[in-house]
Amino acid sequence: MIVEIAIGAAVGAAIAVYRSRQIRSAKEAAAGLPAGAKDGNEDSNGVTEEELEALRKKTPPIVNPMTDADDDEEVAAKMRKTKPRGLRVGDVLLYANSELWLAGGYELWEDGFVARIFSTPGNPHADYVVQLDSDASAIGLCKVTDEVPSGSLPVELPLHGERVRVERRGSCSVLTEGDLKSQGESAKFARFASAGGPVLFVTDFSEENRFALFGEKLGAAMFEVLPGDDDE
Repeated sequence: MIVEIAIGAAVGAAIAVYRSRQIRSAKEAAAGLPAGAKDGNEDSNGVTEEELEALRKKTPPIVNPMTDADDDEEVAAKMRKTKPRGLRVGDVLLYANSELWLAGGYELWEDGFVARIFSTPGNPHADYVVQLDSDASAIGLCKVTDEVPSGSLPVELPLHGERVRVERRGSCSVLTEGDLKSQGESAKFARFASAGGPVLFVTDFSEENRFALFGEKLGAAMFEVLPGDDDE
């Protein structure tokens, strides 16, 4: 393992030197200088193409999504795959012999991931799916509830026979996707949970526009995700 790491580091350094020399040669050609001209500060320890090829044969190729992409869209797509995928608009969840199509979504951020709220039209189990962490290891199958009182939210609430307690609250930015109507670019949120499992997620888009969702919390082993058509 140590040998493989050392070889990988050597290859990375060799490739960096080789690419630097290629860039330098291009600049020299553009400036009309002879190839290999030095400015007095260049390290005399170079790497030949033969040495570089020999190093490459000893280890798998190094893939950098930022340098091996052809255009900005390809860079964005490859960088998305380096992060937790989670759920996306267009995905289908398989749960309890039914399918939940994620038709639209609100994505909430506060110095990092807060939640994603997806509409699931025409499904008996839930009107909305709430993704509770960045990789969707926990979700809530929720319906709108009007039993949350208006005004400032307390630390604890009695709701549908359960007592839910606040886990996190704050202010966030909001990104709207798919068939959901935008409610603005910012909101306040509060997430509640109970020992029995149900989850309450409250989003205040304004003082008069409270969006409260209550439902069953599921772990990743309880459902399956079929990625949408735009996910490669």
